[in-house]
Amino acid sequence: SIQFDGTGDYVSYPDSADWQLGDVHTDFTVAFWIYLDGLSTDEFVIAHATSFSWSGINWYFNRDSGDNKMVLYYGNSGGAGNSNLRTSTALSATTWHHVAVTKSRQRFTIYLDGTAEDTEDRAFTGTSIATPLLLGIGISATNPLNGRIEELRISKVARWDDDFDRPTAPYSS
Repeated sequence: SIQFDGTGDYVSYPDSADWQLGDVHTDFTVAFWIYLDGLSTDEFVIAHATSFSWSGINWYFNRDSGDNKMVLYYGNSGGAGNSNLRTSTALSATTWHHVAVTKSRQRFTIYLDGTAEDTEDRAFTGTSIATPLLLGIGISATNPLNGRIEELRISKVARWDDDFDRPTAPYSS
């Protein structure tokens, strides 16, 4: 796993078509394990976004400190048609949780530990942005993560369309 201490350390991967999820016709899955060392402030987990002004297709995950739920923000140019999927279950500290979001056609679903917790049907238009993929920190170097990320997987296929048994072993490829 990659450990972040909440003081601003992060990992940045150069822009790649692998995490540009902007094509309205592209199905995808973003899945990862997360372990939170504490629950004090909002924490960005993964971000592929340029700013909160939503220029192009942006997406990011963060843990909301108000209710300790995992949130996916996914939006397009100008903020019109943004999606905000939120787990219904709060995350707990010092526990590994499996988080996944799938998009199949126009349906977005967020899963926590294999259980679908929020679904939304939404059509998007816009273009993907050219920006690094950030782990452990958010837009404009804000809200660093105090915890660990493991087994991050970004796929251009919707891997689940219903509740599933969360993985118990590393992905094979």
